[in-house]
Amino acid sequence: MATIPPARRSGRLKRATFVVITAMLVLAASELISLVGLVIFDGGLSFSEIHDDQRRRSQGFEKNAPPPLDEVLHPFLGWVLNADIPDGVEIAETNFPVNRLGFLDQGNSPTAGNPNRVRVAIVGGSVAWYFSMHGRKRLVERLQQDPRYQGQQIDVVSLALSGYKQPQQLMTLAWLLSLGASFDVVVNIDGFNEVTLHPAENHPKQVHVGYPRGWHERVRELPRSEIVHTLYRHSSLRIVRRDWALWFSELRFPCRYSPSLNLAWRWRDNRLRQQLDQDLSVISSQWLNQARVYMHTGPENGYTNDEEMYDELVALWKRSSLQLHRLCQGNRIGYLHVLQPNQYVAGSKPLTAEEREIAIEPKHKYRPGVIHGYPRLVSAGRQLAAEGVDFLDLTMLFSKTRQPIYIDDCCHYNQQGNDMVADSIADRILQTAPNR
Repeated sequence: MATIPPARRSGRLKRATFVVITAMLVLAASELISLVGLVIFDGGLSFSEIHDDQRRRSQGFEKNAPPPLDEVLHPFLGWVLNADIPDGVEIAETNFPVNRLGFLDQGNSPTAGNPNRVRVAIVGGSVAWYFSMHGRKRLVERLQQDPRYQGQQIDVVSLALSGYKQPQQLMTLAWLLSLGASFDVVVNIDGFNEVTLHPAENHPKQVHVGYPRGWHERVRELPRSEIVHTLYRHSSLRIVRRDWALWFSELRFPCRYSPSLNLAWRWRDNRLRQQLDQDLSVISSQWLNQARVYMHTGPENGYTNDEEMYDELVALWKRSSLQLHRLCQGNRIGYLHVLQPNQYVAGSKPLTAEEREIAIEPKHKYRPGVIHGYPRLVSAGRQLAAEGVDFLDLTMLFSKTRQPIYIDDCCHYNQQGNDMVADSIADRILQTAPNR
């Protein structure tokens, strides 16, 4: 067997040593240069911050994506609550689950009728929504005190949602009836949203008076065809960015603290972020585009000034209530229309200094709607009553109540306020029950 001469072995060892030393020097130089690069990129050097960024990116889209929607579009009602949210929704510091139809779940189905129970449906906006939760106990107690309801199970079914305005109440009942629901009484508590939400929110965006609140905001994420490719790329790049961070977040020592590897991650992550920002600006330009888009606004409004606008809002409210009355009448359901109280109605409540601090905002965006709209609502309510609608005007319900009632500068009541509304509704139901 031939042996390698000592001189040749020595030459190979020297070359190998040279290669190793050269590689180590190159690696060291690379790490040093990358260290400088990291300092320039981040304005300092903190591996803990880099690792935190990688961990956040690798966990998904939580940092840059909106939270799961509490509300989802509905083909007939505009929107409903998102039944996919496991923890439900919170109303006045109380948590309630959401049923399969997108309304508050109170333990009874909004569609399954029971001949041995009295079913009272509540429709309307957030005041009706709160009432269906916090006024229901008082309403049931008052009804059950009457001999006609003693011993009967009374179910209060919440079909109200914050922000609903006519014709959403009308559409809600029609949809539920089409699904086989049955009710004994429908109580519609509204008025405020009908004259405040459109002038403050939809009118500036040229949205039709009959469209749901903030419709342009709800549908703006439905893309037009020219940006579909941008949306696809944006979603794909977010996944690439997450996976890129995930690979680096799983590195172990000493690679985890390699300036070169961390610089490579930071450089590409920044490139991906820049592209995502560019795509987002293109997408946002569609959302913020002031050009009229029929999908966002619906038909053109027919009014030419504010006076005509309020006349049309109240006319829509009146027509919707009349149709609700007729729908209930045709299904042998009692219908009660309640005009809700509001603190911006002149003379409707004596306010203490403390309550005024909580409940009154002179520049509130909804205040003009109350001032211009409520006199029209009261007048139209009298017309509804003359046409046979059971109409209950509660605008002056708190006019002699000196205790605090309002819990915010919008429209909502505390427990005493909800109990007073419940008493008024129970009185009217009991008064007219024999005729039903």
